[in-house]
Amino acid sequence: MSGHFRKGRKVLKITVGLLIFLYIGLFGGASGEGFLYCQTPGMKFFKNYSPEDYMLHHQNWCITQDQRGIIYIGNHGNLMEYDSVSWRHISIPNESVRSLAVDRSGTIYVGGVNDFGFLAPGSYGQMKYISLLEYVDEKVRNFSHVWRAHVTGEGIFFRTSRYVFCWNPEKKQMVVELESGEGDEFRFNGSFDCMGKLFIKQRKIGILQKKGNSYKLIPGSEIFAPIGVVFMIVPFDTSGEKLLIGTREMGFFIYDGKSLEQFSTEVEHYLKEKKATHGIKLSQSPGHIAIATLRGGVVVTDLQGRLKYLFTKETGLLDNNVKYVFEDAQGNLWAALNTGIAKIEYSSPLSVYNDEHSHLPGVVYSVTRQTGRLYSGTSEGLFYLVQNGKIFFCSLFTQHLFLCKIAP
Repeated sequence: MSGHFRKGRKVLKITVGLLIFLYIGLFGGASGEGFLYCQTPGMKFFKNYSPEDYMLHHQNWCITQDQRGIIYIGNHGNLMEYDSVSWRHISIPNESVRSLAVDRSGTIYVGGVNDFGFLAPGSYGQMKYISLLEYVDEKVRNFSHVWRAHVTGEGIFFRTSRYVFCWNPEKKQMVVELESGEGDEFRFNGSFDCMGKLFIKQRKIGILQKKGNSYKLIPGSEIFAPIGVVFMIVPFDTSGEKLLIGTREMGFFIYDGKSLEQFSTEVEHYLKEKKATHGIKLSQSPGHIAIATLRGGVVVTDLQGRLKYLFTKETGLLDNNVKYVFEDAQGNLWAALNTGIAKIEYSSPLSVYNDEHSHLPGVVYSVTRQTGRLYSGTSEGLFYLVQNGKIFFCSLFTQHLFLCKIAP
């Protein structure tokens, strides 16, 4: 019985190989690409961490990494530390952590609710939280959520909806650098550090840039005054002279230091519909940008605005609601989810095509690329890869093979 099985499997392999050879012979000559090269990307390997893994609240807000490679995650229930083996919880006042930043010395700064501070080694070497609230004037201590923390050459900044605080660690001095006023009408609803510069988005005003001891409106940014979300400011070129600004409602713009110019991409309608929340430029994968959305997972594009990858619940994420994205020192892409955390091995050259996400069924026996198209012979038949927003394999039997003419 086993002999007949082996013989049948061998015949199937030969048959599949002949079908691929036949198709290539009918539709073009050899291209010199005998090996699988991921010009048409498969799915990246990634790992999900559920609330059951880290034993805390399901909602996560931010992620960073220290110089030792330890990952820190701001959770709605506290601060988490992960060393790739085990999870540890670090208590902070009022529990919820909304922002994290790390300076050149490796100090982690933490923004919570009506409190902010930093991490320092305790008596047993484990990191503990040190509050900076004592350095804040009592009149402005009810500042609610610290939505972003930033590290620049001019200090450490904590941005709330109403205040921008600046901490000078050498002088041990905390000052309020910017105040929006009472109410939500002129509140700060975005902040970014880019190329050592600090930018603040203010409602009904535009985008302010810190210059010395003052904040100046960048030219043309009045157009952003009425919109709800500016989610990203990153370098557009290697020199840093041009910046790419991402908005949810109006798409993308390039800022050259003097003026703004609209920049069209393939993803702006998707980001508007799915509500972009945060974006970064990847350093380990040059020219790639990762964007978090509230309804559509993580979007990765190149600097030409072309879609590279789309990571969603359909492709394996625990949740499409992504609050924040972060690239670690190894080039992995981390996503803080409304439910859980994801680590995507984005810089890895390896990718996978499978039945679940790429609809490639059966056992794969052979793979080849011809004239830019990827073909695979499996135990279920002969397939080719189609990429049109989603990645999936279609059967050649119904598409071409039985419709072709054999030339004499």
